[in-house]
Amino acid sequence: MSLQSQFPHLSPEQIQAISKFSQILYRENEKQNLTSIEGEQEFIDGHLIDVLELFKMNSLGKRVADLGSGSGVPGLLAAAIDTQKDREWHLIESEHHKAEYLSQAAHEMGLKQVSV
Repeated sequence: MSLQSQFPHLSPEQIQAISKFSQILYRENEKQNLTSIEGEQEFIDGHLIDVLELFKMNSLGKRVADLGSGSGVPGLLAAAIDTQKDREWHLIESEHHKAEYLSQAAHEMGLKQVSV
């Protein structure tokens, strides 16, 4: 079952961003341990649904901090699908290699509203 059919409220751009994020995450996971989640349904159940719940709360301000960003969930994935492109996402990660991955991933995804 496709992402679009499971989440019809998401735009094609959001579906594309989710797919791009998962590709980047799994590519980097081969270099450093970022997630034990494998496969599309596990990604949906273990990452995507959590991020979508953030937006349902309607309590996100104009600036959001993700402490201990690690794999980029929730912060990087949320920034990728956020419909409010003027919202700032600040990813905070103490491990140098993970912070480098987050910066590179944000750049590769064209997320100018993300700082690491």
